[in-house]
Amino acid sequence: MKGKKAFTLIELLVVIAIIAILASILFPVFARAREKARQTNCMGNVKQLGIGLMNYMNDWDETFPTGDWNTQAGWVFVTDHHKVNIEKGSLFPYIKSKAVYYCLSDPLVDVNGLSYSMNRCLDKRSLSDVRFPSFTIVFMEESEKSALGRGLNDGIFYPYFANDLPADRHTGGGNFTMADGRGKWIKADRLIYKGDKNKAPEWAWYDPFRKNENTETDADLQYLKANCP
Repeated sequence: MKGKKAFTLIELLVVIAIIAILASILFPVFARAREKARQTNCMGNVKQLGIGLMNYMNDWDETFPTGDWNTQAGWVFVTDHHKVNIEKGSLFPYIKSKAVYYCLSDPLVDVNGLSYSMNRCLDKRSLSDVRFPSFTIVFMEESEKSALGRGLNDGIFYPYFANDLPADRHTGGGNFTMADGRGKWIKADRLIYKGDKNKAPEWAWYDPFRKNENTETDADLQYLKANCP
């Protein structure tokens, strides 16, 4: 009885080459699918933050929480620069899950313990102060490139500081909570602030006091800085 014919070296090399080609095609597809799932999870987080925020404000006369340090009135409790305790924050009783505060794609979440930060200009403000709630950012998914590349997140951001950057980890953008509680994906380069005369098109969405929905005038910016120290 004749034995089975073995594969030749050439045949084995052909099979290996085919597997390598398939892997090079499929691995990026799998990576994109994984990132899309993480982006969806992150969007769920900012929506949950929005729901929690709305419930909090219902109990507190439609007033936004504070981002101050060393107070449990802060939306998260911060005892020192970027030393964050989520569960002691004023918003946590309305969220009830630490996972909501973390983006799965954030490479520094173990360092900061937090992926999102609050617009300092809404600190203890009334919702009635916000002219365009659907187009005003409350919570920003913060970039790991913030703080001169160190990525530190202390729970708040100042819109007119170039050190506080929006995330671009989700196909060039990040997820945000708007003042009406909705979640919204926004491309990062539409929000970048490099100076008073060098602001991206949607940067106005950081300013709750602006007079026009999508326009930030010099007068608007000066008013914002005076009222958001």
